[in-house]
Amino acid sequence: MRRVLKAGGLCFLGVISSDTWPKSLLGVEEKPGEFWKREADGEPVLHTVFPDDEAAGFTTDWEVVSQEKHVRYLREVADELSFDSWMALHAESESNDTQQLWREKYATRHSEVRYAQLYFILRKPELMC
Repeated sequence: MRRVLKAGGLCFLGVISSDTWPKSLLGVEEKPGEFWKREADGEPVLHTVFPDDEAAGFTTDWEVVSQEKHVRYLREVADELSFDSWMALHAESESNDTQQLWREKYATRHSEVRYAQLYFILRKPELMC
């Protein structure tokens, strides 16, 4: 992006935050942070997630005009989760909840299933080549 953008030009960068959960919604993790999923047309698509601090590291050579984190709770996806499917996600959870506590959280699963993204508006510095 730096190579093709003129000095002072703006760039929009969006990355998937590692706060997205469950990550299995993104596909099968083949390497740490890299999830492959076949889309509706059958083509495999790579979805890469980044911790917030690592994503911010992509902006070090830019002027950060704006930075936002958007978290969208996936209520429809949560609605479709059967109790058994929810229990199967316990292994993927990032919490230290016991099985019993996880069972109890089924009623509030709408606040757990989420897609998080970081958005940056960046300006290429005038002196950057």
